[in-house]
Amino acid sequence: MKKLLCGLAWIVFVAFLLIACSMAYSTAQGYMTWYFRMNGAVTVDGKKTSGYLHANTARTFLLVTRTDDSQPETYLVPLRNSEMIIDWASGIRSDSCQSPSVM
Repeated sequence: MKKLLCGLAWIVFVAFLLIACSMAYSTAQGYMTWYFRMNGAVTVDGKKTSGYLHANTARTFLLVTRTDDSQPETYLVPLRNSEMIIDWASGIRSDSCQSPSVM
């Protein structure tokens, strides 16, 4: 029984190490982007609503999620060279849509 537990622990360790190394490699090569939660307020039409913000490590994109509706909506907001907003909930791409603003 002790050999079985030791073998199982070894397999779990190797699997964890493999996953950690593949994540580190993907991040270093730019295949994976990390988004971290930020402090901020989500406003829609000038009214503060419930929601949260995430930004990538380069701070070139912002994910704005509004949770005031029955189904949460997330918008991808580029922070330079473009003003396009993508509404992931409905799949609409527009340059001039009513979207949450970041304060």
